[in-house]
Amino acid sequence: MGRHRSDPRGLGRYLLFGVVAVVALALVVAGVIALRGALSSKRAQHTPSPSSLGVRSHTVPQSAHVAVLLIKIVHEPCRVFVKNADNNTILQTDNADMPLGAMLQFDQIPLQVQISDPNCAHVDVHGQRRVPGSAARPWIFTVES
Repeated sequence: MGRHRSDPRGLGRYLLFGVVAVVALALVVAGVIALRGALSSKRAQHTPSPSSLGVRSHTVPQSAHVAVLLIKIVHEPCRVFVKNADNNTILQTDNADMPLGAMLQFDQIPLQVQISDPNCAHVDVHGQRRVPGSAARPWIFTVES
């Protein structure tokens, strides 16, 4: 007569497996949501809008001093990449074409600069116009003190 009773250890094991399965499924769902959020995060575009085509200043407000590097876009398409050579901080990415008439101002040194076409921008370094040495594409140079 005692042979047909339910085994409490067997039910406990089934319950434990069920809880582990639910926790594993929850972790998988949370991981998928986190991965999806990381891959599709909306990053702010670093291209100036037509209303903000004025001088952009990095780290130092505009004043009476001469900027270390001033870039004015004179032809389209033009891509500009600028980074701080000491700590590799990217100051201007080249993931989008710069609009005609846009001006970029940087007051840090040393800088590494890459411009997609030497003829698409006028570059002033310490107030002096910098002329590209050749028509090589892209125009790559370093700004030092």
